[in-house]
Amino acid sequence: MAMACKETETLNEREERADVIFTGTVQKIYRKSPDHSFILDYNAVVLVKRVLKGDKKLQNNALVVAGLGSRLICHSVVKERDTRIFLVIETENGFLKLNSSVLRISIPNLDIMDAVIKGKKILCLKACDSY
Repeated sequence: MAMACKETETLNEREERADVIFTGTVQKIYRKSPDHSFILDYNAVVLVKRVLKGDKKLQNNALVVAGLGSRLICHSVVKERDTRIFLVIETENGFLKLNSSVLRISIPNLDIMDAVIKGKKILCLKACDSY
């Protein structure tokens, strides 16, 4: 039986490392190999709904996000039409790469992310592994 994945960094630490945080809907997934069973990570076109941290000009634009499906990130698998909160870094060549688990869109998750971005330290009382 596989052990549950646990984030090694707090949400506060992951927020500080992220260059951009946004809510978005996955429009198209681009796999690097036609054989899905051997893919370690993939790219996706994501329509940005709301920028929580970073350049607000990204809002309502479709962006390519790399690093989805990475085995190094606990919750990094998405499907087309999924709407999630993405924490990404900007690579040296200007691409966006996932650097933390994607979060489900919910009022509590949005409130927690807003508090973290505003510099408030959060204390998880339940379901901390999902952050």
